[in-house]
Amino acid sequence: MLNGRSIASAPAAFVLLLAMCLFPLSCSGKETKQAEAKKPNAKGAEATLSAEGYAAAHNVIKLGAPAPAVALRDAQGKSVTVASMKGKTFIIAFWHPTCKPCLDMMKELEKAFAADKAAVTILAVTADEGEKKNVEKEKTLAASGVKAKAVFDINNGTARAYEMTTVPYFALVDKQGNLRYAGSFFVSQPIRTMTFIEMAARVAKGIEVPRCELPGMVSASDYASVVGTQAPAFKLKGLDGLDQSPIFYKGFSRLLVTFWSPSCPHCKMQLPRVESFIRSDGRRLGVQGMTVVGLPEKSNPETPQYVSLIDQIAAQLQLTQPIALDYGGEADTLYKVRGVPSIYLVGKDGKVEHAWRGQFMFFGETVECVVSESGGGK
Repeated sequence: MLNGRSIASAPAAFVLLLAMCLFPLSCSGKETKQAEAKKPNAKGAEATLSAEGYAAAHNVIKLGAPAPAVALRDAQGKSVTVASMKGKTFIIAFWHPTCKPCLDMMKELEKAFAADKAAVTILAVTADEGEKKNVEKEKTLAASGVKAKAVFDINNGTARAYEMTTVPYFALVDKQGNLRYAGSFFVSQPIRTMTFIEMAARVAKGIEVPRCELPGMVSASDYASVVGTQAPAFKLKGLDGLDQSPIFYKGFSRLLVTFWSPSCPHCKMQLPRVESFIRSDGRRLGVQGMTVVGLPEKSNPETPQYVSLIDQIAAQLQLTQPIALDYGGEADTLYKVRGVPSIYLVGKDGKVEHAWRGQFMFFGETVECVVSESGGGK
């Protein structure tokens, strides 16, 4: 744990979601000051990767892009792939035999699609544990009243590809094989303005779904007292030795301030999404990025090894955003950080426009929608 901020410090509800995880995930002048603040951390070819090249290299999943490949088989050993499902709208529903909400929601989906005459196929996905156990799980599924096809995730490859962090978890793929949504939620509760059931039915019928139908359009409730206020000012030394501060960007561009920790696996999943956005739509929308890492006081004998680890992670993730070193947690306290990763969108006027907490997909699309709906120019 660094500066008291690690996954262990996340709110109880967040920790509960993580505890439910049943598939392992592997992680691997002002003008002058602003120019200094933008100095890249990545070097050479790493910093010159195209936006598309970076997203591909770091497996950043895009909304509407081809769905990640799946590694599934049925109880009889027959392979199931995205290609084999082409021409069908389908849902990948991750579940577990001990998860009653998983079974209930799959039945809810089936009932709704039947009533709406929406042609949606459901693949009920759980871990591949060998033929005997797979057959048992197939029987459990059928006995519960779920009609979905039972398929089994070979070496949890599909769970990793779709970044499944808990069950139930759903991914929606259209007839062309493109990913239209993914996440963990109640299927009959609004994501923003429509439910997952409504979204899937529309996709199956070829009716467009609003692009900004994303849960991240609402700021994290933990940060309600920060959103709409002037972003707290701080001035910290960066990993590159230069001064870093949000005030360097005021009046020039919007700024994403990302708080993270090298001990946080969810941060390592979210940072490439932020970096990918900065390298692509961020440039078009006038949004730059800065990251802040909490550290013990400089006098702590372990601090140098933490700084070295930060440098390694920055290189591994090919980060070009400045990395501010928050010794003692000054910035952390000012921004009322309640867990990492936490991300704040600061407008040109210096006010916090939006705030997110935790790891989530479709980050770039969400920021683009927030900027667009706010008028784009603040």
